[in-house]
Amino acid sequence: FRNVTGVQTCALPIYVWLIALAFKTFGTSLWSLRVASAVAAWLTVLVLMAWTRRYFGASVALPAGLMLATSFAFMYVHSGKSADTDALFTLFMLLTVVVLGSADRTPWMLAWIGPLLAATFMLRGMAMLMPLALVLAVETFGPHLRRPRALPYAVGLLLAGTPVAWWCVARSRLDGGRFLTELFFNDFVARSGSVLDGHTGNLLYYADILQRHHYDWLTVAAASLLLFPIPWRQVRFAAAAWWRDHRHRTVLMLAWVSITLLVPTLMATKLPWYLNPFYPPFAIGLGALVARGLSMQEHAFRRRALAAVLVVVVLIAEGRLIWTSYFRWDPSRSVQGLLFAERDAMRGQRVYRERWNNAEIFVLDALIGARRGRTTDLVHFLEESRPGDYFVSMPDVNHPDLTLVRRDAAGALYRRKL
Repeated sequence: FRNVTGVQTCALPIYVWLIALAFKTFGTSLWSLRVASAVAAWLTVLVLMAWTRRYFGASVALPAGLMLATSFAFMYVHSGKSADTDALFTLFMLLTVVVLGSADRTPWMLAWIGPLLAATFMLRGMAMLMPLALVLAVETFGPHLRRPRALPYAVGLLLAGTPVAWWCVARSRLDGGRFLTELFFNDFVARSGSVLDGHTGNLLYYADILQRHHYDWLTVAAASLLLFPIPWRQVRFAAAAWWRDHRHRTVLMLAWVSITLLVPTLMATKLPWYLNPFYPPFAIGLGALVARGLSMQEHAFRRRALAAVLVVVVLIAEGRLIWTSYFRWDPSRSVQGLLFAERDAMRGQRVYRERWNNAEIFVLDALIGARRGRTTDLVHFLEESRPGDYFVSMPDVNHPDLTLVRRDAAGALYRRKL
């Protein structure tokens, strides 16, 4: 497998398989490239609502689902609307929580932990340590249940080890274990202990990401707290009651929030999408605040005010998603779409542009089969190119040696005359 830079490497296989399956089923397109992420994102919303309804009630599940489904970062920042692994990773993390939450009644559910950890490893490599840390935290600090749990974990370990060992052996035969070494030292050790590619930030980096991407839903939380303040005595009483009556669930939620928030914060390399696994528990917390406010029967005016704020925020959040989907990040209105529309004519040709991003390189190299070139301006293009080569330009170009092939919102595609 060759990555977008042309260096021989290996993508971890699960997402590659899903993209290949989508191409086989729906044909090669920018839509089918993203369908696995979109399905994973919506499955996350549905699973979250079903699990929250069971453990916290429908009044919490509905606003939690609304928040996650209209979350800008969860849908757009390397997640549901992109061809990245983050949406699927968030789903696997949520499914791990669902399994651990069900294990207090059905210990054999823990056997599913193995396949989930294996799938996470074959999707994101050492990111598997995040759900593993969640399992260890629940087992360490949760209640000591009477029902045996060792045997389900042993079965899960067997189910996890078989596919992972098979893939690692197959991969090692290709390069003698070089990729697995790089996976550990570069993707895990280097990202955790040093800053890669200038992606740095302080301890408040993710707090800034939250307010930047979720100011709409944070407004709902602030309105709920202002209209229905929570006395500290009530917080202490509720916390003590939950710890006494629902210790397993309390440990699970605390571990889920802490691990998905603290692990990205403590890593030296910081990127906005590292916070994606935190959004499901974040949505549950906001849903609980909204449900508490709307349940206050003795404050009718305040309830109506909170309901009005909720409706306005849902409309704003959904409108923001629709606007972004059509005007800003619509692949068909991007350079990717401009290139893909002429894929048959461009196959095997060289295409020049001043700067390429990774998504454009992937579409050009892997989906179209063209070769990319770099050029600073039109003069440089005419010096470097040959007849039949293509040139992508945002401003209009008027030159006798160029023919306009296609123009859209992303720019114009020209071809040098033969």
